[in-house]
Amino acid sequence: MSDKDELITRLNKVIAAKPDSAESLVVSEAIEWIGTQARTIASHAADLKSRDERIETLLILKDGYYSAMAAWRSSKQTGISITEALACANRGVPASSVQA
Repeated sequence: MSDKDELITRLNKVIAAKPDSAESLVVSEAIEWIGTQARTIASHAADLKSRDERIETLLILKDGYYSAMAAWRSSKQTGISITEALACANRGVPASSVQA
């Protein structure tokens, strides 16, 4: 049982003991507030996860862009195709040694 669920269970026991008291009304409001806060936190967690995924995607795209630009430069310098230059880069082979 999570801390939130345990707290709500204890608060519900207080309400059950004195359902019409002012204390029970305050406790009811507290339970509602806890629920609202839990939903807000869950929403923020989902937003953060989504942002992290977008950032990760952008980093992958950035790496791909830099790889493509390096392959383009290698192809211009060595005369090999961009595809071959990318393949060489992925294998860790300098493009200049492919032409030689």
